[in-house]
Amino acid sequence: MTNPKPQTPTRDTGFCLTRTEVKYISHFHRHFKRVTGMTPRQFARS
Repeated sequence: MTNPKPQTPTRDTGFCLTRTEVKYISHFHRHFKRVTGMTPRQFARS
């Protein structure tokens, strides 16, 4: 059974974000970098 509309990407793919979510994420990113001295991605890798 196929969907009439193409499915929107889920939240965890990072493709389908509202403007509010983008603003929140960038705010969190800056805050995280200020606190830990590295980006979340660098932190995850370390």
